[in-house]
Amino acid sequence: MFEHLVHYKEIAGQPDRAEQYEAHQHVTAMQIAERKIGLRLLRGTAARRERERLKKLARSSGERRNAAVAKYGGRFRSGWTAGVSLLDLAKRHGLEPDYEAYRILSGVMHGSSGSLMGTRRTKGDEVTHRLGPDFQLVPIAFLEGMQWWRKLLDELPANGVSADFVLDAMTGADQLLSHYADIHATCWRVDSRTWPEGRVPPRSAAVLAVYASGATKWFSHDPVTQSICLADLVSDEPDYLQDHLGKWRAQAASVPGGRPLTIHVMGVEVKPRPGAAYAPAGSVLNPRDVQERLGLGAG
Repeated sequence: MFEHLVHYKEIAGQPDRAEQYEAHQHVTAMQIAERKIGLRLLRGTAARRERERLKKLARSSGERRNAAVAKYGGRFRSGWTAGVSLLDLAKRHGLEPDYEAYRILSGVMHGSSGSLMGTRRTKGDEVTHRLGPDFQLVPIAFLEGMQWWRKLLDELPANGVSADFVLDAMTGADQLLSHYADIHATCWRVDSRTWPEGRVPPRSAAVLAVYASGATKWFSHDPVTQSICLADLVSDEPDYLQDHLGKWRAQAASVPGGRPLTIHVMGVEVKPRPGAAYAPAGSVLNPRDVQERLGLGAG
């Protein structure tokens, strides 16, 4: 919305700039024609039609693209302003204060790390990512977007646009802006309720395999993909582990097929061994009936 506002103010009342703005459509058309996105994935009639469409697009826009680039310079290929930055345009039209808000919001579209502030929390060395809406961003986006839309309505010419439409749109925008405090409070309330309490469970779980021979191995188990691989223990071993190893080794002799006894161990961290291949979890973990028979539960 901010870019629309700035660009409109730049071309309104300036026929030469409006002509430059319009001419850039031929640059985009040629980019589409030359890129041929998706054409290689089509077959038969669909491929033939798409190929002809792109050729026709290139024929209709090629010369006009070249003429526009010759007129406005090589930088016209990358944007209709031909190298004039949005910040410079904003300064030109008295919108520099709004540019800072635009820069914050555009970070979301550009994938910057700062745009994750509302969906990421850090406590010590633990980072929690929350999927879904960014409720901290909503009030900012609403307020700035509606204010820019309101300013754009103020710029519309008296002729060519229905006065009733403009008046209704202005009234509606003003009414929505009057509810900003309610929107802000609601978003923060919902935000506080949707963060998990306590530590988020790790994606992978530590599994100890105990063999009847006495040997032990650590595995990393991903319950989402139901895969498992050899791993190394990277945290301290819990105190209770040695107290139970003797019993588990004895129980391992009862596991059919020479397989180890497997136990999910809480409170420890393992790291997949470099180069270790993942395998189906069922190829290592004991079947449920074996675990229940030995009194160890599922796993």
